[in-house]
Amino acid sequence: YLIFDICSIVCSLFVLYYFLSIRKLRRNLHNHVTIVLLCTGLLKELTSVPWTLYRIQFGIPLGHTRSFYLASFFFDYALFTTQVILVAWTTLERHILIFQEKFFTPKLRCYLIHYTPPMIIFVYCLIYY
Repeated sequence: YLIFDICSIVCSLFVLYYFLSIRKLRRNLHNHVTIVLLCTGLLKELTSVPWTLYRIQFGIPLGHTRSFYLASFFFDYALFTTQVILVAWTTLERHILIFQEKFFTPKLRCYLIHYTPPMIIFVYCLIYY
């Protein structure tokens, strides 16, 4: 499991670097939520997976404090739920980008339809958990 996690972290970093370093990919609207998904996935891979592996290896959690347990619960469930809802929003947004292209022409609509929902989803999931 650790080998696959390390490979996944390396792959996530490579793809994230690729998306952020090339201006054309960074500016395309359909790649923005993908970049956010890569960041949340990378955060989950760097926090939740090592903590779970430690617990499986040694039979005890990494931290015995209540705050560490709450933090691990938060990272595990909040990031997973955020990823699921962002993927659902991405499918909806891609449909709008393909079939209703006129919605993204004015800047105000672009901000309302493209930038606001992922931010609301991200903040909502973090506050909810």
